[in-house]
Amino acid sequence: MSIPRTAPASDATTVDVVVVGAGIAGIACARTLTDAGVEVRIVEKSGGVGGRIATRALAGVPFDYGAPILEASRSPFRSVLELLADAGVLSLESEHGSRAAFASPRGLRSAIRRYAEGLRIELDTRVSAIERIPKGARVRVADGSSLDARHVVTTAPFPQSLALFGMDELSASTRGIVFSRGLVVALLAHGECALRDGLHAVSYTHLRAHETVLD
Repeated sequence: MSIPRTAPASDATTVDVVVVGAGIAGIACARTLTDAGVEVRIVEKSGGVGGRIATRALAGVPFDYGAPILEASRSPFRSVLELLADAGVLSLESEHGSRAAFASPRGLRSAIRRYAEGLRIELDTRVSAIERIPKGARVRVADGSSLDARHVVTTAPFPQSLALFGMDELSASTRGIVFSRGLVVALLAHGECALRDGLHAVSYTHLRAHETVLD
């Protein structure tokens, strides 16, 4: 992916990976990399994790107004959901062959919060641009601050991700496209790989297994 914006080097601290977005895709990515020993920081524009997995309380009763269930048929993500079920934050609602559907009596966001425990997450942090620097990328934040990283993963919808990379014209041309349900992850990496050999393949396989039912 060609990144037109270029920023000069700075003395800012550089982390291995910045993940843009704390929805299920961003949390899954950060969890996978963190468990593999990679330094990861998540930046999220809203005040909480979960993205379209959203829960509110009405008269003290949790109500999922985003995704109502998490569905999995592939073993990596299903194993995660089963661990969350063992922890009491998810329950198995139905099972058809290899596909299982999980819900939560406390709202699905409670499960995402549990899955995100221990991760470094910066909430209320809106990314305004992602720029190339000599040894990676600079993530610029709307408040004027920035964060340097060797790799950047954005889990924002494809048009928004293109806009962050400075591809405004291409971003505008993709806004009318209806993408199939599933996970879209854009990875920006420069120079020598800061991640361990083989981790790209492992994380890609693991991420592809993370699918959220949104309808």
